[in-house]
Amino acid sequence: MILLLSLLVTVSYAREDPLKAILRSPTQTLRAYGRYKASRHLRFGPTEDRMRLGVWRRAASLVAAENSRPGHSADLELNFFAVMTNEERRQYLGMNATSGMKALPGSVLYL
Repeated sequence: MILLLSLLVTVSYAREDPLKAILRSPTQTLRAYGRYKASRHLRFGPTEDRMRLGVWRRAASLVAAENSRPGHSADLELNFFAVMTNEERRQYLGMNATSGMKALPGSVLYL
């Protein structure tokens, strides 16, 4: 029984997204957030940075949870939306000018 329980715990940790482990540690979370900002050349003032950290952490938690879900079909990653508020994200909703474009048979459509 103990061996079975040990194997189940090992298997559950084997499926865990690495981001989930990072989010359990405040120090590692701050480092990951810092790497995220540096990779995108983002700079915020102290007050805004605290707010953006919270937004990023919620996005990272969602990504980690989805990637840890058994049977998930794709790996999610944090993109430029990860530090945007809902209001900022709404600016990206709406008409997609390329949505109605179709390529001729045998041709390639470059966008």
